[in-house]
Amino acid sequence: MRILLVKPFTNTPIAPLPIGLLYIGTILKKNGHNVSVIDAHINRTGEKRLMSLIAEFNPDIVGITNMTSETMYMRSLTKKIKMSYPEKRIILGGPHISSFKRIEFEQNPYIDYGVVGEGEKSTPELIRHIDENAEPSGVRGIIYRKGEEIIETGQPELIENLDTLPVPDFSLIKIEEYFRYFGTAFNLVTATDRTYPLMYSRGCPFGCKFCHNIFGKRIRYFSPERIIEEIRYVRKNFGIREIDFLDDTINADNRKASELFQKLQGFKGEIIFAIPSGVRGDLFSDELLLLMKELRFFRINIAFESAVQRILDITGKNMDIGKTTENTYKIKEISRLIGGFFMFGFPTETEADISETIGLMDSLPLHTASVSFVTPYPDTEFFGVATEKYERDIIFDRLFKYDTFYSEPISLCEVSEKKLMDLKKTAIRRFYLKPSRILMNLRDVPNYISLFRNAVNVLRLSAFRNVPY
Repeated sequence: MRILLVKPFTNTPIAPLPIGLLYIGTILKKNGHNVSVIDAHINRTGEKRLMSLIAEFNPDIVGITNMTSETMYMRSLTKKIKMSYPEKRIILGGPHISSFKRIEFEQNPYIDYGVVGEGEKSTPELIRHIDENAEPSGVRGIIYRKGEEIIETGQPELIENLDTLPVPDFSLIKIEEYFRYFGTAFNLVTATDRTYPLMYSRGCPFGCKFCHNIFGKRIRYFSPERIIEEIRYVRKNFGIREIDFLDDTINADNRKASELFQKLQGFKGEIIFAIPSGVRGDLFSDELLLLMKELRFFRINIAFESAVQRILDITGKNMDIGKTTENTYKIKEISRLIGGFFMFGFPTETEADISETIGLMDSLPLHTASVSFVTPYPDTEFFGVATEKYERDIIFDRLFKYDTFYSEPISLCEVSEKKLMDLKKTAIRRFYLKPSRILMNLRDVPNYISLFRNAVNVLRLSAFRNVPY
């Protein structure tokens, strides 16, 4: 079959390699399908041009991945495809459908199938059933229409041995497009312009009530040997100089993390390592910190969420904020840049609680801080909290209104939406306009392109434009 895999256009400034699409595309290609990948975001490909490309390739199936912040683009595209080519089957994958499931099918009549969570097993099986014109009721982890009925087949079968996943087939994309300038990677502050994203693990064992839980609660790992093989491959073939680990929590198991970082010592001085997706700050053994110090990490982000232990306990994260704060100073000794992730708007949170979090942000030796609002995505415990305060349509309107990572708050706390916006503005100004932090960033950020871009975003955030940062 002819299969087109698409990442829609969006206004977010980052454009990382579409590794998820490449895994799926590589497996489908190995199964004998004619596969093409279009990343409309990297080239700012508008809908009109994208429809022309679809006409040129003439696929039997169009697979689209999207995050919730990209839903307005995805829905417009699926409508245009189905109205122009009603015979083409549309499959939706990625984080959004994994969270919204039946809700997206009810609101979007133009999609035929959805793939939930890990799609490397379920997608080829689904396409085989489509090819054979058979009902895919036995394929786990999918959603589909049967007449007026929406059928869900449950959670997908998790991939136990991640080493069975192929190294992505980069002939499916023009990989050099992703190295044109600083800032294409998930990490907004990179040391080089040739950055490659990797995941050592899938899954997260912690119980955060705001989390999508796409990869499940049981953590699974690639072998260190497979990680080393992939790094060597992209280093040799594409001149990769920086690796970004995007695990949900790479230090969830200190023994496994230490095993990897021990075996990465051979790349010291040749490859730069970073963890932009965030670590859990209270889970660092002395052995792990020493190994990371020897690797000389470029950037590590720490997921604080809140400075208030009561709030962290309510979230289900149950992180020790005292230990996290203590470890921040240790992490500062092993990484050139450190950043923090913070969230406002948790259930029962007061203005005094948020002020305490802002105070912690300001006091820590962080180069960057990202402030987001607690977002009650469907399929999370906090969605139930939100529906007690808001009608579902209002929640969805807020979630889809902006094509950015951080938009209007849906307040689950004791503070109004307007006040939450004001507090975020205060936090950003207080953090980034601190003279000692400005000097620290000028001293430590190695490329001024990243520094300038982030300074512009800070100024826009201070004025409370809804920008992705």
